[in-house]
Amino acid sequence: MIDRRTCVLASLIGLSAGWGHVLAQSGSHEFRVGVLRQTAPPSSPQDPAATFLPKALAELGYVEGRNLVIEARRLIGDVERLPALARDLVQARVDVVVAVAVSSVRAAVAASATVPVVFFGNFDPANDFFFRAMAVRAKALGVQLDRVNVAAAGELDAAIERARGGGLVVVGDPMFATNRVLIVELVRRFQVPAMYSSARLFMDAGGLMSYLAPDSWHWRSAAGFVDRILKGAKPADLPVEQPTQFELIINLKTAKALGITIPQSVLLRADEVIQ
Repeated sequence: MIDRRTCVLASLIGLSAGWGHVLAQSGSHEFRVGVLRQTAPPSSPQDPAATFLPKALAELGYVEGRNLVIEARRLIGDVERLPALARDLVQARVDVVVAVAVSSVRAAVAASATVPVVFFGNFDPANDFFFRAMAVRAKALGVQLDRVNVAAAGELDAAIERARGGGLVVVGDPMFATNRVLIVELVRRFQVPAMYSSARLFMDAGGLMSYLAPDSWHWRSAAGFVDRILKGAKPADLPVEQPTQFELIINLKTAKALGITIPQSVLLRADEVIQ
């Protein structure tokens, strides 16, 4: 398992506790929902927040141009500008912020003590839990599981080479996402079968396989939290939720390049097979 730090974060969804709530006033009231997220460069100009979130909120009765305004702030790369973007959302008088991944959540929380923050992405200390869960399963299967911590991109070469002759699980982390092309190239060079926890980013870069909750599930769940808060639920009373839907993607072209034959039973379980 390749892990950037001891508390790198796994996929959860929930909200910051202890803050006030927004009371729905009437059908004509216009709600303002902020979105704060950092994406890894290079990034697609199409933001999932612009597709999945409006659709999910529309299913709950919130329609842009009628009773909903979405204030989206997306930062590509440099995290230092996140606090300013978070403050900008507060100044836009949003009723609630949807923040994706740790850096965005921290910026949103620091920007206001009264605006509720719905979060999803990777959070402390979930990777420790993830590793422990994998270790239990690995022991039952008689598989040796090692953890490799990576602090900077320059350490990726040696870290991935350590997995030669075995397999690799790459956990979610902005540094890994930014260097996804390099990681995929290295696992090919060292002939290491790898599974990724950032599906589209790594699979689009030529990754072998990924298994995690799809973006659509996260945004739909976030919309559900937003809806409950706007209708008066207290954030402190709403529990963190874990994904209930997962997506298995397999790249057969990459499998062939690695000299791996994917069993038919596994292919039949895949949600998507890239030829």
